[in-house]
This record gives sequence, structure tokens and C-alpha cells, in this order.
Amino acid sequence: MRYIIPLLSLFLLISCKSFDNRLFDQKEYLDNSVVPMKIVINQSSIDKSIHFKDFPAYVYITDEEVTRIINQQLIFEQKPGKIYLSVIVRKTNIDIFSHLYQMLFLMVPVLLGAPMDTMTFTIKLDAAIIKQDGRILKTYTSTGVATDYNGGTAHYYYTSTDAPKTLYIRALQAACKDLREQLKNDSDTINRIAR
Repeated sequence: MRYIIPLLSLFLLISCKSFDNRLFDQKEYLDNSVVPMKIVINQSSIDKSIHFKDFPAYVYITDEEVTRIINQQLIFEQKPGKIYLSVIVRKTNIDIFSHLYQMLFLMVPVLLGAPMDTMTFTIKLDAAIIKQDGRILKTYTSTGVATDYNGGTAHYYYTSTDAPKTLYIRALQAACKDLREQLKNDSDTINRIAR
């Protein structure tokens, strides 16, 4: 009996998750059928997307990190010409669902691996294909959603700063993936109007 508490504490310590910096290194290429474009990212939209009125803290990610992720998720293999792909982080939403049963059962389910709450990030990107003279040829809206368990989960726990950052990045990567797929599916039209 005297070994149960130390073993349980050890289990909780070694089963915690921390932020994985490899998320910053993931690169994704646009399909070769899409005409290569220069990526332009609206920086003020990024700043608004990482500060929230209804969330108790910042998402602990910098503007530079968000820019880096978008650039690494929207890579063209060929050298871009005189067409631009302008990207705006239009909307970021956080939903936190607390599991009330934790309180009803005096937090015992946490020790058994149940989540304390669920956090969901939704990010919307607006993208526009723009000619060098500023003429907008076509616009797209993409959405990325990432959900995970947060806080107190014995087998899957992030710190209070790592959970929002991880989910923000995953949602941003999902939004970029959605945009890549839209551009691929619309490649014939893009290539025709980009001439």
C-alpha cells in the first residue's frame, strides 16, 4: 500500500506530454499542377489571431512562428512568377468544454485517465490569388479544426501553455491543408486566369 502513491506519482510524471518542437519543421508542398505563386501573409491578422478577449491567457506563439508555419505549409516546388497568394488569418475560435462529471466524482476520473476538459481551436484562412497590378483573380476560404484533451488528464496532459499552442498549430496546419486541396482541385481554373 505504501508504494501506491509514489508509483502513481511516477506514472503521472512520465505520462505528461510537452510541446513538440517538430511541429515547426513539418513541410507541405502544393500540387505541381498549381501555377507557382509568391506567398504574402497579412501580419496584422496574425497578431489578432493569437490574442483572445475571452481566453485567460495568450496563445503562447509568436507572429514569426505563425508566419513560418504558413510558409512551410504552402511551399511551391518551382520558382514563383508574378502571381501572389495573399493569406489572411481571418478568424480564430476557442471552445473549452469542461467535463462536469469530474466534479461530481471528486476528480477521481482524472486519475483513471479521463479528460478534465476538451479544448477545440478553429482557424479560418482567407486567401486571394492576386496579379502583380493588384487585381484579385480568385478568393478562397479554408478552415482548420483541432481538438484535444487538456488539463489534468493522467495519460495525456499538456501544460496550460503547451495545450493552446499545440492546438493552434494543428488547426493552422489543417487550414493550410484545406487550402492546398482547394487550390489543387481548382488548378485548371487558376492556371487559365493566371496567364
